[in-house]
Amino acid sequence: MFTRSLRYVIVASLGVAAMALAPLGAHAQGTATRTSLYQRLGGYDGIAAYIALVFPRVAQHPELMHMFRGHGRGSQQRQFQLVVELVCQKTGGPCAYIGRPMPPVHDGLGITEANWTTFMKIIADGMDEKRYPADVRAEFLQVWRGFRDGVVRQ
Repeated sequence: MFTRSLRYVIVASLGVAAMALAPLGAHAQGTATRTSLYQRLGGYDGIAAYIALVFPRVAQHPELMHMFRGHGRGSQQRQFQLVVELVCQKTGGPCAYIGRPMPPVHDGLGITEANWTTFMKIIADGMDEKRYPADVRAEFLQVWRGFRDGVVRQ
């Protein structure tokens, strides 16, 4: 019935139409990919740069510095690396946090609600300094708030 060339044109046209409509079907079904918070923060390097900005401020704050006394440079570098890995993992990145759970890490430090408030202000100020968009800032703050119950002990 159809000539070989006409069949080829029909099959090719259907294939092109299917490819063109595929993204619309995915979007209509709610499966469109969304950029992860990890990616919106700049990936691993962006997260490491952010932690490098805020980590020293936390460790040197008069209200919080008692929690970092007695840690040598190697220990501080290890803490920094663990925080980067934890934040990377919690924001949808490919990292695997291999540190201990939050409660035993912070047990005995006597971290109060006031300490937490000070910490979160440093965290938020760093986000402002990095000029994260409002949606990124809100989602990133939510990640940090998720650590509260494992950190505040009093």
